[in-house]
Amino acid sequence: MVRAVEFEKEIPFDIIEDLKVFMRNDPMFYRKDYLPCMCELQNKIKQKDNDYQSVLGPMIEKACKLYNAKYDVTKKDKLLDDTQYQECMASIMHDENKALRNGEY
Repeated sequence: MVRAVEFEKEIPFDIIEDLKVFMRNDPMFYRKDYLPCMCELQNKIKQKDNDYQSVLGPMIEKACKLYNAKYDVTKKDKLLDDTQYQECMASIMHDENKALRNGEY
């Protein structure tokens, strides 16, 4: 039997991984924001331009706003702090690096 008190504790989760799953699995966000961002990153890689932050930054900011509006995770102004923001950007680049370099977008 489960006690009600067990449900009152916060369930720990990795906000960065959850945000990445949201960006990839929300059909409208993926089509309107994620895919165009990856196409732009792919073009930057072909041109040997390493300024990924200017492309990823606005997409991550929009994802944070939509994610928080949908799931009401935090009452703060920002879903991610500066360190998490940089980690999210690095994680996306790590995950997508092979596909971007192989021209899959």
